[in-house]
Amino acid sequence: MPGQYAKMESIKDKVLRWKRKGETSKEIEESFGLTKKQIKYLVSRENRKERAIKNRYVPCPQGRPRKGSKTEEIKRNNEPTQLRMQVDALRHFF
Repeated sequence: MPGQYAKMESIKDKVLRWKRKGETSKEIEESFGLTKKQIKYLVSRENRKERAIKNRYVPCPQGRPRKGSKTEEIKRNNEPTQLRMQVDALRHFF
């Protein structure tokens, strides 16, 4: 029997808002058609993300970055390092 999947990102804000208002997991479960376990994991995952952001963690997009997706600021900051590496390589070559 295949599992049931729900688009949690689309209903995440509503579920968290209801949970903060004091609604029980059972009431949320009935209105959205989710299981109690799904609601529990959704709320705990979002609370974990909020705590990380409060502790000055900057969330990065997951997955492999696209080629050439570096911003201009990152390119500018990396340029002196790349030039130093090239100079060192040429010094050791000759």
